[in-house]
Amino acid sequence: MQFFKKKKTEDIEKEIDRKIKKFVKRFGKTKEIKELTEMTKQDKLKDDFFDIIFKLSYISNKRQRQQLIKKAKDLSDKIPELKGWPSDSKKFWDAEAYAWLSKIPRKIRESIKQELMKRIPSGKINLSLGSGSYPYIEESILLDFSAEMLKSVPPIKYKARLEYDLELGKLPFKNNSFDTITMVFIIDYLKNINSVLKEVNRILKPKGKLILVNAKKPIDIWYRKHEVKQYSKDDIISLLKQAGFKVNIKEKKIDKITLFIAEGLK
Repeated sequence: MQFFKKKKTEDIEKEIDRKIKKFVKRFGKTKEIKELTEMTKQDKLKDDFFDIIFKLSYISNKRQRQQLIKKAKDLSDKIPELKGWPSDSKKFWDAEAYAWLSKIPRKIRESIKQELMKRIPSGKINLSLGSGSYPYIEESILLDFSAEMLKSVPPIKYKARLEYDLELGKLPFKNNSFDTITMVFIIDYLKNINSVLKEVNRILKPKGKLILVNAKKPIDIWYRKHEVKQYSKDDIISLLKQAGFKVNIKEKKIDKITLFIAEGLK
């Protein structure tokens, strides 16, 4: 079940009422009615939870944010699919699939897409690592450890969607598999970034290219909860060189956000 997909509460209630009447007519009052009632409660809890997640994108006041987070935590404890949020990183990013696009302004998304397309020749095989719910390059192979992120990807043509945890170490691909690999806004959240980048080098074809995009500061302060380290421009250069890449990097400012756009050549 794609649990982040919302329905209006009144629509849910009408649907449940209809099913209850059908069950009563056929079976009388049975355990199915209790199950349907529980489904209604769960859907309402999910609606309330994701309303809060969406609001967190627009609230900067620390006290108000903490109050909202507490409410969301109380709700998540009652929802089996979300129990453990926000400490459990998988549950955290599954929930973020609902509000991800609201966190990154359209202007920035479009600018990143243009920068990537300039660097990826047409007809090449691209792997999007940590693709999230907004892959920037069509016809890519998408890899993310959040199933909900992958489910929420817009209905555009992609070669494959793979649920996989980058923290496991070895990537599930053969040597020299890809022409290009993209990593957008993910390195700050990886505990084993050095081994991931070495794996990226391994699965790139000779003369293949890694395009890495990162923000100078977090796109959303909320994500600092799962941030391992905030990498500077010099940090990124050092990481890529250690992984065996030749590095070219530039800064690009869009409104108040500064992006690092790095190319690692194998």
